[in-house]
Amino acid sequence: MSYQSTFTGADKKTIYKVNAMRGSLLDISPVTVEKTSQAKYLLNDVNGLLEDVSTTYTQTGVPDPKRFTSTQTIVYGKADASIVDTAWLNMAIPLSYWSEHFKNKAGEVDSAKVFSYFASHDAVYKDDPYYILAKLKNVQGLKGRKSFDNYRAELAKTPNNVLADQSSHLFNKLQWAAEVNADTAYNVIAYMHKFSDFGEWLQESFAQAFLRKDMPVSDELLKKLNNDTKLGVKPLINPMYLWVNAKKEPGNTRVLSSTYNQFMKMNDLNMHKGNGARYALLIYKMLVNAKMEKEAVKLLDRTNQTLARFTADTLNKSRLADRNILAYTYYLKYQQTLKTDSAAALVFLGKASQFSPLDKREKAYTSFYDRVFLQSKESYSEEFMNKLFAGGNIDTALKIFANNISANPGRLPDMQKFYQKRFTDKSFKDFFLNNVVSTWKDAPPFELTDLGGKKRALADYKDKWLVLDFGVPGAAPVAKKCRR
Repeated sequence: MSYQSTFTGADKKTIYKVNAMRGSLLDISPVTVEKTSQAKYLLNDVNGLLEDVSTTYTQTGVPDPKRFTSTQTIVYGKADASIVDTAWLNMAIPLSYWSEHFKNKAGEVDSAKVFSYFASHDAVYKDDPYYILAKLKNVQGLKGRKSFDNYRAELAKTPNNVLADQSSHLFNKLQWAAEVNADTAYNVIAYMHKFSDFGEWLQESFAQAFLRKDMPVSDELLKKLNNDTKLGVKPLINPMYLWVNAKKEPGNTRVLSSTYNQFMKMNDLNMHKGNGARYALLIYKMLVNAKMEKEAVKLLDRTNQTLARFTADTLNKSRLADRNILAYTYYLKYQQTLKTDSAAALVFLGKASQFSPLDKREKAYTSFYDRVFLQSKESYSEEFMNKLFAGGNIDTALKIFANNISANPGRLPDMQKFYQKRFTDKSFKDFFLNNVVSTWKDAPPFELTDLGGKKRALADYKDKWLVLDFGVPGAAPVAKKCRR
């Protein structure tokens, strides 16, 4: 191989390129690779060893994508053979990710081979962390009627400290432990709480236990976590804890009043980390049912204002989920106002529509669970447009309709279809220009220097469409685009 040469890999798909040469060492990287993956290889062309390997993979299609990096380093000819534990290596190599030791002729894992191997090695290596974890992974990968039970039994025996950096195994162990014993579950959480998966488990799995009745283990664990001072998980727990306690006595106005006061004083940390808005709205509904209207209105307003701040924060990773609940707070305000002021209520319904997700990019996975608890809807857009034109005053309806387009331009295609379906004899283009664009304010004058050093003023583009693309010059994709 020579500098800049390319070759096709064993999969007959991936093309590799030699980027640099340092004697017998070749820097190689794949040319044809998915955007979610990257790889770099340092090949010793004399002995055929990959002396350095670095591969990265970024998850896609999940709410909080994680980036995984794997590295391998081989130092050739420098090992001290006198200290190499060959017995340990003979145990470890068949258990490695690349091993085909347990596969049959068809290329499938043979469970009989797996269990036979463990039976012959358990006595010597039962306390070895590598062996314990490798055994667990191999059992988890088996197929068959008893595979799930075998994995669960093996996981129960695995010490928590061995699983310290294994979030998926910890998640599974916690899920099962929380159904059986609060102390066992707490001991798993001592390792699990540092992972983002723990918050997801709390809000998407554990919380569902309290939609059912008679869950003593869950009650005990919830109280234990709320009172805990070692792990620092109270902000994640407290909003749920307050709701569960109030839920036990829904007609007790004293308990409701105390819970209301605690939510009114709740700080942003608890509201954000503990999904406080979900539980605040559940308390709001309890206040309404208890005829505590004054407190209900105040709690709804505060929750709405808090979510509006969270949603406006573009660095907030859960802002899409917050938007979904924010839309529901506006819908509740719509229902609250409908009997006394239908015009004001319609404005709130318009806000609910505005903050509803436009498409799958604005949907958050955890919002499904929020809707289960709150009995809310994913979108209020269709209801808003139907209510808007059902009132009879078409001019007022069209004015609100136009304002909603300006406030939420992403819904323009849907609103255009709705308009054309309802007003078949009119032009949406004319409506858009006369009722929407005409209400926009002119941008303030400004002047910028282009890449050629020439001054460009906004006034130079009057009566022309102008697209402004904002980016940080130091960012590689932006710099590449600017060069083009």
